[in-house]
Amino acid sequence: MSDGRFKHSFIALGACVNAFLQYAHPVLVIDGTHLKGKNKGILFVAVMKDGNEQILPVAVGLGPIENDESWIWFLAHLHMALGDIDDLLIISDQHQSIKNAVQAPFFRAKHGLCYYHLKNKMTKRGKHVMMLFQEAAYAYRRDTFQESMSTLEQVCPNTYQKLCNIGPVHWSRSHCPVWRYGFMTSNAVESLNARLLWVRRLPVCSLFEMFRSIVEQWFVERRAAAQGSNHVLIDGIALKLSGNIDKRRSYAVWPTTLATLWEVKVGREVYMVDLQNRTCDYREFELDLIPCSHAAAVICCTSGAIYDYVARYYRVESLVGMYNSVIRGLPRLEHWIMPDTFAGRVVLAPEIRRRAGHPSMSRARAPFEASSSARRQFCTRCHGPGHNKCVCIAHLPIDGVDLNSQPEDVPQRRAPKKCSICGSTEHARPICPVRLSANDI
Repeated sequence: MSDGRFKHSFIALGACVNAFLQYAHPVLVIDGTHLKGKNKGILFVAVMKDGNEQILPVAVGLGPIENDESWIWFLAHLHMALGDIDDLLIISDQHQSIKNAVQAPFFRAKHGLCYYHLKNKMTKRGKHVMMLFQEAAYAYRRDTFQESMSTLEQVCPNTYQKLCNIGPVHWSRSHCPVWRYGFMTSNAVESLNARLLWVRRLPVCSLFEMFRSIVEQWFVERRAAAQGSNHVLIDGIALKLSGNIDKRRSYAVWPTTLATLWEVKVGREVYMVDLQNRTCDYREFELDLIPCSHAAAVICCTSGAIYDYVARYYRVESLVGMYNSVIRGLPRLEHWIMPDTFAGRVVLAPEIRRRAGHPSMSRARAPFEASSSARRQFCTRCHGPGHNKCVCIAHLPIDGVDLNSQPEDVPQRRAPKKCSICGSTEHARPICPVRLSANDI
């Protein structure tokens, strides 16, 4: 509270906290989004993903504004709920307040940046620059990362320097000091914000109750789906493993002097696979904790069970345990058990500073985000998409080629005139041979 008025609030459901601590990857995605109701403010969210790529909020909080103070307050309470976690990775956008606040309570955690937000700042640099950045960010091996960055330095030195200043440890998979498990973007929290669009219009108590109700519904549906599965692995991971097994059919596998070390030849490339330490020179097996095609080749060669080399996060039994907790509803207000420090305290509503006009329900889009309802623009000169005739270069001659001339396969705008006597397009009525021959007669 501030001056007796409501300022901050935090809620973390015990079922979500237990699911994250016991069954989920140690990766959190955090972000803040604006409230849309009578009382303005920021909704802070911390989201995780289960092994089936389904989002689940770990905690939510409310604050007046997205600044250092609010983020420190939210992350401090999140740390109180979760405690210290080994190899924890917190992913967010490039908001400066998050960068300033994330290391205060979670001093052992690593901070990762969203690849999507970084890429969209390069739209004006061209598709080639964006593709090189994508190759560098998603590369498993550091030599592949270095090749893409070297090419990027030659193509666009400014972008290369900015990425180096940010630090590859924050946005690249190969340089991350902890496992990213394939989490390269903050799409999880964006999906939750879209799901809570109408919930953000509600008052505080109704907002938290609706949030609890949505999470409870997710628990019921996902627990039933997980218990109804008779597979060992989640369907998406099983499909990926099936693809890796198909790829290994053209690989050559050779043993080495060490019993646990194998040599896999793929064309001219050679990869060393260690099943005991679960490593591969390609590093996909090491970073994603899922056997890559090279590891699958060795496992099949040794008649091993490939399921034994998959991390526990991707097993159906972990999915069942994650959603097996109970979320209880709130009793009536008179049945609440209030601590003595809060008994009799009156909390006033926050100050309302309503802006003119109807409140907007959708967020303001960034310049790089195209609207789905935008009409595509076509040029009336060359009929090409993406520009108009004012900036069209079709009238400029290039290497002696007249771009004003119509191609043979493009019909003329105006059809040629026909003779009204014989219908021919080669002459007009006054010089029609039929008419002249009739006059001669």
